[in-house]
This record gives sequence, C-alpha cells and structure tokens, in this order.
Amino acid sequence: MAGMRAAGRRTPAGARRAASQRGVAVITALLIVALATIAVTGLLWRQQVQARMVENHLALGQDRWLARAAIDWARLVLKEDNKNSHDHLGEVWAVPIAETRISDAQGSRDREAWLSGAIADEQAKFNLLNLLDAAGRPDTAWIARFQRLLVLEGLSGGLAAAAAEALTATQTVTDTSTGQTRQPTQLPWLGVDDLGRLSGVDSAAIEKLRPFVTVLPRMTQAVTQVNCNTASAEVLHATIDNYSASDAARLVALRQRTPFVQTSQCTLPDKAPENAAALDVKSSFFRVTGRVRYERALLLTEALVYRESGSARTTRVLWSRED
Repeated sequence: MAGMRAAGRRTPAGARRAASQRGVAVITALLIVALATIAVTGLLWRQQVQARMVENHLALGQDRWLARAAIDWARLVLKEDNKNSHDHLGEVWAVPIAETRISDAQGSRDREAWLSGAIADEQAKFNLLNLLDAAGRPDTAWIARFQRLLVLEGLSGGLAAAAAEALTATQTVTDTSTGQTRQPTQLPWLGVDDLGRLSGVDSAAIEKLRPFVTVLPRMTQAVTQVNCNTASAEVLHATIDNYSASDAARLVALRQRTPFVQTSQCTLPDKAPENAAALDVKSSFFRVTGRVRYERALLLTEALVYRESGSARTTRVLWSRED
C-alpha cells in the first residue's frame, strides 16, 4: 500500500514537467489558430483584390465604350455642320461640353458616368507637313513661314529648316533626274511631340508650339490651308507673308464682328494677303478630346477626325489614342 501511494504521488519535478507540456500545447494551439487566421485572411484579401480588379476592368471597358460613343457623337455634329459653307468659332461644334452626368438605362444613380470634351479645328494651326512640297522635298516658302512662328515664340528660326530636313526622311522621294525612289528611313510624324526628335528641342519648346502647330496628313491637297476664321493671330502672322503681328491681330478682330463666309473676305481693308491661297474658311480636320469617368476608372481619349467635303459629307477617324 505504501508503494502504491508513493507511485501515485507526483514529485515536484514531474508536476513542473506536466505544466510545461500543457503550456506548450496551449501555445501550439494558439500558433495554429493564428496561422489559420492569417491564411484565411490572406485568401479573403486576395479574393477582394481580384474582385476589385475585375470591377476596375469592367469600369474601364465601360469608359472605352462611352469614349467611342462620344467620338461618334462628335462625328455626327461635324457631319451636320458640313452643310455650312464656312466654319467659325461661333458654331455648335466649337462649344465645349462641361462635365455631364450620364445615367444608365434604368436611371440608377449607382452606375453613373461623367463625360466632358471638346472639338477643336486643327486647321487653325500650322501644319508641319506643309514644310515639304508635293514631291516630299523642303519647301522654302513654308520654311520661312515656320521661321516667323518660331521667332515669334522666342525659339531659334533654324529649327524650321531642321524640321523640314527631318520630315524628308519620313517621305518616299523620287529623284526626277534619275527616276530612283528613296524609301522612308524614319517613322512618320504623328504629332507635335515628334519635334522632340530634333536636336535642341526640349519639352518647354514643344509646349510653346503646341497651341499653334499640328501634323495633318495630306488627303487631297499638297498644302493644308489655314482657316482664317479659327486661326490665332500668331498662326495668321506666320502664314500670311505680308502681314505683321499687328495686321494679324486686326484680322482676328475683324472676323470676331462677322465671320468670313468666303476666302476672299480674309483680308484687311487696306492690305490684301499676298498668299491668299494658303487661307480658307472651311476646315476638314478636327481634334476631338474627351474625359470619361465611370466609378473609379478615368479615361482620357483623343481622336483626329477627317471630314470630307462635297455631297457625301462623310467623316472618319484617322487615329485615336487613350490614356
């Protein structure tokens, strides 16, 4: 009996060992619960992130459809406006659209989009491709006109000849004396930012020229004429050979009272333009810009629309890009 009592009685060391084992078991259980919680939380977080990514993707897709619809709407406006014989800044197409709410078909406020945009006349600017003649060679007259614009903006006039030379590398040129054809060695210029290819042209210079310069393809004419109803005084001064900056400002003031209906009206009472063939009152190229916001997605879109003249009155998008 004494032996049995001794066997059933724990020693202090045994009690401590049993308590230690219970503590280890509790800590192990807590670690397992913590690890399981972390794993489940990670799975839920990843699931939430994936769901948010899908929602953002769907919202961006909705943005793209709305942006394309906005461009189609702009094309319709330009097509209807083509009935007029002239284009000026007092027409419907020239009025920008402030940010406007667009609801879904059910009128729900849970799925609202916001749209803003504008249409700008690109023939109100100086087309850099005018620096080349129909054969793809530098045109001295238009180079001199671009020089005037550069000097007016405080830039080196030598950039005009450099730009013309760089543009020749983007053209297919046929040597009339030998009949040999030289293929383009450089990618075509698509916008004002391509001026950055020239040595000495930085982003500040490009931003100075952006309001006055564009790159428009040649569709039916070798030269893209400047619309004297929409062009700035700077562009008119650069385009009209015998007009000073003050003359160009007077012409702008004259059209603000009454838009020019015919090209022959693009003149001052006391001074006619020497090169009136460079001017027009009708435009074919327009830049459409839009900003679409849908839920968390924001999309900026831009497109160049060409409007054909004549009875067809059709429009088409020459290029578009999204940011």
